[in-house]
Amino acid sequence: MRPELNNSFCYYPFYQLAVKDFNGSLAEVVAPCCNMLGFDNPFDYFKKDQKETFQEYFYSKPMKKLRNDLLAGKKPECCNSCWVLEKTAKKSIRLHSDCDMPTDLDFNYENPKLTTIDLSTGRNCNLSCRMCSPGSSNKLDKEYLQMSDSQRDILGWSNIKRLEDNRPENNIAWQNFLSDQGEISVVKAIGGEPFITPDFINMLDAYIKSGKAKTTELVITTNATKFNTKNMKLLNHFKHIRLLLSIDATEKDYEYIRHPMPWKKLVDSAKNFKNKVTTSYEMIITTPVMLYNIMSLEKLSNWAESIEIDYIYLDTVQNIGRGIDIKHFSKKLLNKVYVSLQHKENIKGPGLEYIKFNTQNAVENRHAVLKELEIFDSMRNQTYREFLPKSIVGWLDGE
Repeated sequence: MRPELNNSFCYYPFYQLAVKDFNGSLAEVVAPCCNMLGFDNPFDYFKKDQKETFQEYFYSKPMKKLRNDLLAGKKPECCNSCWVLEKTAKKSIRLHSDCDMPTDLDFNYENPKLTTIDLSTGRNCNLSCRMCSPGSSNKLDKEYLQMSDSQRDILGWSNIKRLEDNRPENNIAWQNFLSDQGEISVVKAIGGEPFITPDFINMLDAYIKSGKAKTTELVITTNATKFNTKNMKLLNHFKHIRLLLSIDATEKDYEYIRHPMPWKKLVDSAKNFKNKVTTSYEMIITTPVMLYNIMSLEKLSNWAESIEIDYIYLDTVQNIGRGIDIKHFSKKLLNKVYVSLQHKENIKGPGLEYIKFNTQNAVENRHAVLKELEIFDSMRNQTYREFLPKSIVGWLDGE
């Protein structure tokens, strides 16, 4: 059986567990995949029924029920994010749920096996990016606390519930995972920035000490600024590295978005990875399409080609509807971007279709864009006129 539009089967619950939020000793968010998060789902009960190992979560009653429902053609509410996408776009994460499955896994849906863990290592980060939120970067806490409620509304930050550290260090399942990785041979990690989080480094050390690193693949979402020699030596112990690089633009455009990182430092870090990592690896840029980078994507594509990054995956901005959403931008300029990107072989993802859609459907709203830009400009003593491309500045200024 494979995931198809005419069935409800999904690979994820048969081989993966996503553990995305910790609060002291509690694992607060546990589900088969992160696309479930934010929906009412049967895994909420784990908050009151903590397990001692990730395997216990994987073989628990709600996980077994979910697997049985998917095999029986039922569509559980917890999977609504995929059902909605399939109804409208005929696409979903479910349909590609084998993408991070271990290549040597002898998959058997009658005997599921936990081989992939999808972890958040906490909010520790060295950047305060304009399209991010304090939920993913503690570097934004200071500005968050200085903002008014109306400013938080503009940024979609009104529902952020907790700013405390959410590292896994005190969780018993995490501690047992460091002692015994079982058959988990693919580890996905996201921060914050994993390479500055002690728990992520401790996890790498645990795999190396157990001897399992040589048969384990890492999928790391990183801002690519912490590829120092010490970290790269750790990566060389692993079977394969898949880097998802959070890079949105080049030069001044990059520096405006990914405050306070100089572009040159990012470039030097990426070069250090290329020079020091000897194991098998992939490098993929992932970025949302947004007003900050919409006129810079062609330059980003050219730079990615120049240092042999595999491809760029374009997504839509979170939250859709923010001031920086390209649906507020000029149709004429969006069409110019789409024409320049549509035949680029290293551009993939739904973001390209979103650009195409808005060449016909965008409704210009300079006021919404400026309201968002000015929040950070005022706090950082910056102005968009010094960073963004002339075409965007001219549009914002009504020229």
